[in-house]
Amino acid sequence: MRLRITIALLAVISLLPSMASASTPQTFLTLNSQPGDYIGQGITQTFTPADGTFLVSNTSDSVSISFNTATYSQFWSLDFGSPTTVKFGDGEYDQAQRTAFRSPTRSGIDVNGDGRGCNTDTGRFLVSDFALNPDGTIARLAIDFEQHCEGATPALYGSFRYNSAVAA
Repeated sequence: MRLRITIALLAVISLLPSMASASTPQTFLTLNSQPGDYIGQGITQTFTPADGTFLVSNTSDSVSISFNTATYSQFWSLDFGSPTTVKFGDGEYDQAQRTAFRSPTRSGIDVNGDGRGCNTDTGRFLVSDFALNPDGTIARLAIDFEQHCEGATPALYGSFRYNSAVAA
């Protein structure tokens, strides 16, 4: 019996360093594009503040994220919205449409970059960390998403973290 407890305790202790590093707030954007996805061009890439500048903004029912390198050789824009009658916050958002043109009862998604965008978007996203500063600006944000451009099957998957300790 002591051997089982010791082994279990050693397993938990061995996980502690990785759990500690996962609790460090991070800011990054990861894009994982399937072959045939027009927006991501079938590649996987990750951007951090060392690569360029992130800006985040919000309204009561949406958040906007932008990233660009210093020379604008790479630039991305991400917009996510809740149904217009629902305050944006933690949760799952399914049946998303292009944010600017979504039905008031639907969530919104629009990820575009490097000069490529969609006329119609469909997808879904999960907000697992969302907190505001006292002045109403975004303090923390964690979003994982799936977007399909122009009704195509290939997807663009991604994760965005802003001062968030939530693992991708």
